[in-house]
Amino acid sequence: MFSADAKELLQSTSISAILQTWPTQFAIAAFFTIGFALTYYQLWRRAFITNAGQRRGYLARAELLGSGLILGTLLHWMGLIVPLNSNSMMFHNLGFLIFYFMLLDEHINLGEYLLRCAAIYAALIVQHIGYFDRWQFWISLSTTTILLVVTYVFDRQFRANIKADVTLGGLMALSFWPWLPPLSAGLHVNPTVQFEAVIMFIMMAWVAKRYWNQQDNLADTSENMTEQANYDTLTQLRSYSLYEREVPDMIAEAKADGEPFTTIMFDIDHFKEFNDEFGHPAGDAVLMGVAATVRKTVLQYVDNDLIYRVGGEEFVILLPGMTITQATRIARDCSSAVCAAMFSYEGTELHVTISMGMTALKSTDRDIRSLYKRVDEFLYQSKRAGRDAITIEGHTERRDGNAADTGYRFFAQPIVNVDNDGAHLVAKELLLRMRSVDGSHWELPNTFDINVDVQVALIKQVLENSTCRHLGINLLPSQFTDLRVARTLAEFVRSQEDFTLTLELTGVPNLANVALVASIYHDAGIRISIDNVGSVNHYEAIAPMLSYVDVLKFSLQNLRREHDTENLDDRVKFWQQVAKDAGIMLIISGVETRRDATHFRTRYGIYRQQGFLYGRPSIPND
Repeated sequence: MFSADAKELLQSTSISAILQTWPTQFAIAAFFTIGFALTYYQLWRRAFITNAGQRRGYLARAELLGSGLILGTLLHWMGLIVPLNSNSMMFHNLGFLIFYFMLLDEHINLGEYLLRCAAIYAALIVQHIGYFDRWQFWISLSTTTILLVVTYVFDRQFRANIKADVTLGGLMALSFWPWLPPLSAGLHVNPTVQFEAVIMFIMMAWVAKRYWNQQDNLADTSENMTEQANYDTLTQLRSYSLYEREVPDMIAEAKADGEPFTTIMFDIDHFKEFNDEFGHPAGDAVLMGVAATVRKTVLQYVDNDLIYRVGGEEFVILLPGMTITQATRIARDCSSAVCAAMFSYEGTELHVTISMGMTALKSTDRDIRSLYKRVDEFLYQSKRAGRDAITIEGHTERRDGNAADTGYRFFAQPIVNVDNDGAHLVAKELLLRMRSVDGSHWELPNTFDINVDVQVALIKQVLENSTCRHLGINLLPSQFTDLRVARTLAEFVRSQEDFTLTLELTGVPNLANVALVASIYHDAGIRISIDNVGSVNHYEAIAPMLSYVDVLKFSLQNLRREHDTENLDDRVKFWQQVAKDAGIMLIISGVETRRDATHFRTRYGIYRQQGFLYGRPSIPND
């Protein structure tokens, strides 16, 4: 088996001397392996669990790979420079173990695996330098390649079973040590050294796997305990204790970045009476059902569901980076989804509704308590208004559309037709206002995205107090393309005699279903207008909408507010031509003086006008 040189080396090596070093080397290898396994596990967890998918996670993956390759290479280098046959074998074995252990990293991709394979091949080649012509080298290379392929294909099975893992480690050692040349990288190789190396490698593989599994079990136990402390066991939502820990940092971050931050609080209506009637097990079933329904609805809008159970039947939804207007649609959808859901317990179908409060973070909010207190007050305002309602910054809307207690009103501003005989009222634009918190005056609302049933109720209120039968309302793009909004408004207009409604879009909607909703509106005789052309809404965005709209409104007030009145006549002329080419009407708004009125009538023939000259927005009352 051995050449003459090998036999000479074997004879010159004292087997008894080698055997005397085994306990020390095995102890050193074992303690090193324990420390390596524990440290490497922490690096791996930071890369693939704690920061998975984040930028820090990718940096940790690079650190994991780099540290393993560097440490393994350093140990092999130590094996080269230490005196022959002292601890050379131990250093090479430790380096080889690190390269082998890295092969079983979970979640690595093919590129990362091939880099680990390259380290194994490099170690093998270094050990055979000067002996590449030996057939033993090619056997070692071939068996190592087969084991690397098997490891990649069956990596999950090896990770899941400590016996399989240690067996693979033993096979890897047998593909390496028995085939080394007599003099290999600073080491005199003989059967005794080979036997010790294989046994040491198997021992280290077992120790590494055992302590890795121990750390993994401890981490899982810690995660389970943390989850039990941070998550409500019944609803699987975040707990109130987690709310108290997480929200202060969120608030501080939102304030520092100047970002919006909206909070929604809701609870289940008449839940005590529900428990008394059906029993607590049925109540638990409803709690779980409501939590799942709300969570599913919220996840349609955001990636991270920050929903907390803060009391028996009270919950909080946090929406960082979202304005009140953006969050209003989520709140409404949650309310509608719960109302439509049927929960069952022991064959009994159960039905509940929820009341909600909403508020946005204010600069005056000093801490979590002030925000929590305000949204809690709004929740109870919804309950006082009859439940099954949403209170947005102190203004309540009921899902049934009852506007009596909403705190909203439509103010009306005239739109006139100007001719030689003067200005004649042809329509009124309805502008939404809300009652101030102290009730002393009306002001611009926090959100214009109010429930369509509330809008209809407010329009009815206007019609009862005004003889004008042509009204216009502003709609956000998201409201305009909402099929429920379209069908509700169309049904309402058809129910009214001698009534015309114009929808003024504040922005350009998503074109995906514009054709469908436009046909619903036009079939009901509803006209479509785009507001603020030439300022907020530019031609490039509006052009695809021109075939669907009936009116363009050019807003002088926006340009004057921004001190952007240069080439004003040229702009008006451009939009007049756009309207003419599309066969639609152009209205000038922001007319404040008779000179403005005369200029646009006589120079451009624009007779439809609106502005403070003809009247300021006021509560309709003829």
